[in-house]
Amino acid sequence: AFPLPATALFREHATRALIPEMSFDTQGGQISISFVGVSAAASAANGNISITPPTTATNHIMLATITSLDNVASTFPAGWTVYLEGNNGAGLRSTLAWKRCTGAEAAFTVTHAAGGAIRGRVTVYSGCVESGSPINVSSLRHNAASNTCTADTITPTVPNCLIVFTAHIVSALGGIANDAAATDPATLTQRFVDATSPGGSIADAYNMAGGATGNATETIGGAASVNSGGLTTLTPMEV
Repeated sequence: AFPLPATALFREHATRALIPEMSFDTQGGQISISFVGVSAAASAANGNISITPPTTATNHIMLATITSLDNVASTFPAGWTVYLEGNNGAGLRSTLAWKRCTGAEAAFTVTHAAGGAIRGRVTVYSGCVESGSPINVSSLRHNAASNTCTADTITPTVPNCLIVFTAHIVSALGGIANDAAATDPATLTQRFVDATSPGGSIADAYNMAGGATGNATETIGGAASVNSGGLTTLTPMEV
């Protein structure tokens, strides 16, 4: 219901030369990392657990988050690399491992032959560096009984890393607040919460400038609980 504009006429530049145009990319040619999905929780009173990842594709990165009420090491199948592991006294063990996907990944077993209750999940990300380890830097801090889970600050060596904050808690039956935060990034997006025993959560956000993250924190509801906090930086793919 509107009249069409008159035909446009373009004037040729007098020099008949091309005029170049350029812009600058503040992220150094990096592709942002994206959250793909998270598995359902797998748990056992004592023994092995089987985790079924969400739908994956080649070069996706799986992060496994394992929490157990003991000091018994968990063992992963071939292709997995444990990069953080430790126990908070004798009653809480935290394990973080990664694997590069070769396509659609099937369910796998985390071996935990003895000990207390165990719970685990897998979170999947795309856009990470396509060779070598995707883990830039990481930390794991063990805390006394508290209503705050704290992870120690880390400093990524490149900008635009994805910061992943994992909380490992003896008892999260009072719930976990959706308030994961650090200095950079100031707020993180919650990907799952397990209000169980053992309990925990995972949250992530971008560290755009590449500076220190500051300590990360998250609130635990109910009674104070022994906990451990992990921070992981995933390195983005460069183009």
